[in-house]
Amino acid sequence: MQKIIRTLPVWRQKALTINHDLVGHLNRISKLVHDGRSKPVCNVWNHIKPDHEPCPDPNAERNTCGSACEATCQNRQYANCIQVCVDGCFCKPDYIKDEESKKCTALRIV
Repeated sequence: MQKIIRTLPVWRQKALTINHDLVGHLNRISKLVHDGRSKPVCNVWNHIKPDHEPCPDPNAERNTCGSACEATCQNRQYANCIQVCVDGCFCKPDYIKDEESKKCTALRIV
């Protein structure tokens, strides 16, 4: 990983070192997903248009690189989720999606 960082311009090296997020940056650049046959597939990046409407749910926020397998009240863990970086509305921290109402509700641990 250090070898990859050293091949980038100095300003980019500093940014990546400060953020400790090389994997996140690379995912945003070239969204790799697995096609089920051990071959990586590059998908075209979906850029958010500036005229995107805000999320209809006040407890959600737009994210250009959210999980395709967001936790819900009914299913809190998706162990085998391989798809990453999907554009959409996702629950804010301390909220979780309710599959029945399709809204983000306050997370309560019982």
